Amino acid sequence: MNEIYEGSVVEEGPGKLERTLFTLLYAFFLSICVQLILVLVALRLVLFLASWDSPNQLGSAFSWLTDFFKDCVGYLSFSTNEKPFPFNTVD
Repeated sequence: MNEIYEGSVVEEGPGKLERTLFTLLYAFFLSICVQLILVLVALRLVLFLASWDSPNQLGSAFSWLTDFFKDCVGYLSFSTNEKPFPFNTVD
């Protein structure tokens, strides 16, 4: 009744199950990240049109979000096994 089949998610213990859960979690985080980037782009465009100057105040937010986006895509595409923020390990 409680048989574990070869190739199942539970076969290798917590490794595959943990990876599956983190993949789903980071897919959700990635969708939120894309929405935040789009909101910041719209805000930056409004600030640009209002002042006729390129606003640099949002640069650090864009930098952090794009780094997080790259880390999430790398983890979700199985290019790396290192978890992005906030579950990454600091060496």
